Amino acid sequence: MSIFHEASTPLNSKVVASSSGILLTNVPCDPTVYVGAAVRMDSLGTAYNAQANVEANSNVIGIVQAKSSSTLCDIRVTGATPAIFLSLDPTKEYFLSETVAGGLTITPPTGSGQIVLRIGQPLSATRLVVNKGTGFKRA
Repeated sequence: MSIFHEASTPLNSKVVASSSGILLTNVPCDPTVYVGAAVRMDSLGTAYNAQANVEANSNVIGIVQAKSSSTLCDIRVTGATPAIFLSLDPTKEYFLSETVAGGLTITPPTGSGQIVLRIGQPLSATRLVVNKGTGFKRA
C-alpha cells in the first residue's frame, strides 16, 4: 500500500523507501525549482518552491536533491541528502525561509502570519538530514 494517493503521484514518478529514508524520483516540477530547494506540491503533483510567508506556500514535502531536466526532479522526503549544499552549520537547525522561495534559514520567521517550520539539521557542511517538524503560524 502506498502512502501517496494515486492522483498525486504521476505515473512516471517512483517512491523509493529504504532504511535511509524516502525519495520521490522523476517528480514534475516548476522550472524555477532548484537543487537544494524546499518544495511543496500542488493538487496535480507538481513541485513548487515552498516559502514560509503564508500557509498555502509552506506545506513542504521535502528537499530537491537532483534535477534530471528543467521540469523533473528527485525529492528527498526523509533522510540524508547527498552533498548538495555549501557551508551548512551542523550545530544549527534549519527552517523554511519566509523571504527566499525554496530557501532554508537558521533564523525562524518572526513576522505575524508567517509559518515556522523546521526542515532538518545538517549531517555535515554539505548534507542535510530532512526531518520536518510541525509547522505553526505566528500570531
